[in-house]
Amino acid sequence: MSSTDGFLVEADLKLTWGEKRILDPIAFRVLQSLSQTDCIQDAVKLSGVPYRTAWEHLRNAEKGIGQNLVNTRSGGAHGGGSVLTPLGQSILSLYGEASREHEHCLHAINQRLDQEWNRPLRHLGGFPC
Repeated sequence: MSSTDGFLVEADLKLTWGEKRILDPIAFRVLQSLSQTDCIQDAVKLSGVPYRTAWEHLRNAEKGIGQNLVNTRSGGAHGGGSVLTPLGQSILSLYGEASREHEHCLHAINQRLDQEWNRPLRHLGGFPC
C-alpha cells in the first residue's frame, strides 16, 4: 500500500436554481476564462473546453436562470466579442466563493479520513479484503 492509497472524498460543485442546473465546473471555467479574455474563442482555448461544449453549457445556464450571462456582438470593422453581463459576473463570483468553501470542506474531510482511516490501514498493509 503506497502513501497515496486510501479513501478520498471527491465531489463536483453545481449551482442550481430549483431543479435547474445553472453552473457546473465546465461552465464556471468558461465564464472565468471569458471574464479574462472578452472573446469566446480565446476563452475556450484558455479553459480547455471545446467550443461546442462551452456554448452548450453557457446556453443551458442561461436557459436555467432565464437571463443572459453573456452578451455577444458580431464581428465587423472593430471585431466581435463576448462579455459577461452584470448577472454573469455576479453568478461567477458566487460560484467562485462557493467553490473555495467547497474545496476547504473537502480538504478538511480528506485530512480527517487520512488520519482516522488511511494511516492506520497503511500501517496494517492495506484494506483487509
